[in-house]
Amino acid sequence: MALLRRSEADVSGAIHATRQCLPFPLLGLDTDNGGEFINHELLRYCEKEKITFTRSRPYRKNDQAHVEEKNGSVIRRLVGYDRYEGLEAWRSLTALYGTLRLYVNHFQPSMKLLSKVRMEGHTTKCYDKAQTPYQRALNSSAIAEELKNGLRDGYQKLDPVVLLKELERSQDQFWEHAHKKPSHEITSVVPSEIPQRAEPQRVVVAGPVSKPGPSAVQKPPRTYRRTRKPTVPRSWRTRKDPFAEVWGQVQLLLDIDPSRSVKDLFWELQQRYAGKFSSGQLRTLQRRVKQRRREQLYSRQSIQGSWPSLVPELHA
Repeated sequence: MALLRRSEADVSGAIHATRQCLPFPLLGLDTDNGGEFINHELLRYCEKEKITFTRSRPYRKNDQAHVEEKNGSVIRRLVGYDRYEGLEAWRSLTALYGTLRLYVNHFQPSMKLLSKVRMEGHTTKCYDKAQTPYQRALNSSAIAEELKNGLRDGYQKLDPVVLLKELERSQDQFWEHAHKKPSHEITSVVPSEIPQRAEPQRVVVAGPVSKPGPSAVQKPPRTYRRTRKPTVPRSWRTRKDPFAEVWGQVQLLLDIDPSRSVKDLFWELQQRYAGKFSSGQLRTLQRRVKQRRREQLYSRQSIQGSWPSLVPELHA
């Protein structure tokens, strides 16, 4: 659900509009710790509608993966990472979400994790059969049969080919606002202006659609077209180097035996300095040793390249 701003009234109105689109009652709401959710307005709304309101734990970023699990696979992949501002961009994003909701919920299957067992360093995951959200809603016993009939009627009116074309058109229209100046026509958005439910268009198919042959040109996946310039590789450290005090010893051990593995070297450091290095710091040592060996290789190549130019001077 697209929002023009992150105000308390807009967020509450968007949640109310989302409830109208769901074929089942909303029993709980789990959000992150942003100020757009943690406020008295949303708390009063949940208490009034008898919705359980919970939030993720502070400073636990792993919780966000469950709160926003579809943000990367659906939203960021199709919408992008650019900054969009203004009323026109909001309207384009609202139209894009209306088509995207129908396409993902009816024609994009996903698997649910049933169990995860870790034995002898290997993790075995068991998933259920891939189904679309529409199919899962029909198989749920918590949804009334009348609502299921309405979902079936709406599904019969949809055509995935038409939805994909509409999705491409909405994406092109929305991406035009990525580098434009924001519109100054900003008005307050009340919950009634937020779209409640996008009615699917009825599509009449004249005949069976023929499948493309082997020679047909396959179109690339419709994903976000990145327009930003590539970032410069980072060359600075963000935390203290744990091997700064013993790096001289590490270099000496590598000079004695250059073919020695980093794991054996790390194990020896753990034996010498008990409790100083944890097992999670092995990757840090591997990166440092790899960088050192790369620098030594470049220095040897530069010396070999300059050696022929020094021969006449030595003979002279």
